[in-house]
Amino acid sequence: MFRRLLGSKPGVGQIVSEQLAERLRRIERRVEGLIFHDARLRLAVIVNELCEHFGKKVGDAVEIDGNFTQTELATLVGCTRQTLNQSLRELESEGLVAMKRRRIRVTRLEALQEFIRREKAESAER
Repeated sequence: MFRRLLGSKPGVGQIVSEQLAERLRRIERRVEGLIFHDARLRLAVIVNELCEHFGKKVGDAVEIDGNFTQTELATLVGCTRQTLNQSLRELESEGLVAMKRRRIRVTRLEALQEFIRREKAESAER
């Protein structure tokens, strides 16, 4: 059935290929992050991605209402809950994010993105 659809509508094949390529790129970035970046940077990257896909502007901040537990976030980041908690506290102390009642609030999105760029550049130099 899928082959017939591809044969009758060539544009569908291109769309499917683009979607698969994007997923592969995302997976490669995650694997690269697990190998080369610390948990704090991986958390910042995940939070930034969540902002792009699920964030809602609330005043100057962006809020992600994903009802995430710390265990779920730790799984996304690829670390233990304790490491996630420490990384989250560090990002909170820098005024970048806050987590309350399973909601993630990015208080300064541009600063978070700058943090990610800076940390990635520094880890590439090492």
